[in-house]
Amino acid sequence: TPDLRVGDTISVGLSPSEIAISPDGAIAYVTDTFSASVSVIDTLTNRRLRSISVGLSPIGVAFTPDGEFAYVASSGSQSVSVIRVSTHS
Repeated sequence: TPDLRVGDTISVGLSPSEIAISPDGAIAYVTDTFSASVSVIDTLTNRRLRSISVGLSPIGVAFTPDGEFAYVASSGSQSVSVIRVSTHS
């Protein structure tokens, strides 16, 4: 049988719950539910680039088809944050 191993892990905020990959595949956004943030992951290097503050208890994330924006649903604050992907803000 082949030797199957999990790749290197990436540290993110508290209670990661959902991940979305940008249309070009370069960036991943991970909702950190208990940190009220989104972790930005560079998929080429598998490194966390930064954390973006969003509403309380972010539980969902999606990129627009053109990759210009990401929308993050936060159940705790009953809001949706809009992030410009080029600046992660």
